[in-house]
Amino acid sequence: MDAQGWREFHSWGKNEHDKLFVDIVRSEAISIAEMLMKKRWSVVFAETDTFVTSDRPVAIQHLSRETAGFGTPDGIVSFPLGPRRLLVMDDMHHEPENQYYPLQQTNAGAFNLGIWRNGSRFMITGRPVPDVLTEICDCAEAYEGGSA
Repeated sequence: MDAQGWREFHSWGKNEHDKLFVDIVRSEAISIAEMLMKKRWSVVFAETDTFVTSDRPVAIQHLSRETAGFGTPDGIVSFPLGPRRLLVMDDMHHEPENQYYPLQQTNAGAFNLGIWRNGSRFMITGRPVPDVLTEICDCAEAYEGGSA
């Protein structure tokens, strides 16, 4: 690795970093699309407004790794389509694909936790914010022994 340019990169502002991100997405869009097309797609639906969204709504989660990307085996990509629908892309090919699955209410906190964690500045919900945050924090405590 060459550290040349690190100081310049480190001194960039938000606009320069955002431009770099856009440039990377533009150059990698086809490979990202190919990775996503290999996953099983389904939609989780809720009977009431449940799912939050954020300023960075695509969440990537993994059950046994701290970080994961679009191509990480067993990574779960989720994207809220609305307060009652959540697109989920995973590697559970032994399960039926292109299906609508009813939300198991005990999983609402886990889905919203991923979206909340991935957000940069904003979480958007039509539900009372204290209720949503309690649900998210309860889920984080259950999964991680108390750290949200």
